[in-house]
Amino acid sequence: MMAGLLAGALGMAIYGLAPRGPVFWIGLPVMALWGLAGPASQGLMTRLVSPSEQGRLQGAGASLTSLSGLLGPGVFAATSSPIACRRCPARRGCWPPVVAFLVTRPRPPGVPQA
Repeated sequence: MMAGLLAGALGMAIYGLAPRGPVFWIGLPVMALWGLAGPASQGLMTRLVSPSEQGRLQGAGASLTSLSGLLGPGVFAATSSPIACRRCPARRGCWPPVVAFLVTRPRPPGVPQA
């Protein structure tokens, strides 16, 4: 999961810093590795709930995915004015996977989990 989150952050950074199309294309295989984070996180979550609650967990995950797919484009369009900064939207995109990585990183023994 951690590798997938880091790949997502790196891929978004490549997208945001790409001066031309060929450099942007370099980010595509890196971004593809972001897909590793979803199944890994789902596997971790299923271990934390009882077998009788698996359907609720999957339904909650699907609901959040649908809601973010519905609201995300509007929020991105509202905050991505090309007048404000030419490349800011793409650079801003690398922060969600970085934050997710920091929140989910393993902690040393004795440090309480969040």
